[in-house]
Amino acid sequence: METSTIISLASLLIALLALPTSYWVAVRQVKVDLDEHDRRCKQRARLLVADALDEFVKVFYGAVKELTGIQPNEIQRRLKEIDPRMQEIDAFVGKTQVLGRLAVAIDNL
Repeated sequence: METSTIISLASLLIALLALPTSYWVAVRQVKVDLDEHDRRCKQRARLLVADALDEFVKVFYGAVKELTGIQPNEIQRRLKEIDPRMQEIDAFVGKTQVLGRLAVAIDNL
């Protein structure tokens, strides 16, 4: 009986000593998983903003081309020609609601 009591107490002691180790391993794994999830969510949000920004630029360039005939690669040097048509360009871009989608993507970032 004495030997079985000692073995039981030793087993209990080993289990108690092992518990904190397994607890900290589990906590660390959960933290790593949460950090990875957070990183992926942030990356996905950045990609959505990049996509929305790309969509806005395409719509803006399309509006400039449609309303002024100026090609996207000429915009920088022909700003004075574009300026008088900005209200029309703004209205065209506004109809597509691309700015709203860009704002939502930025807000989610």
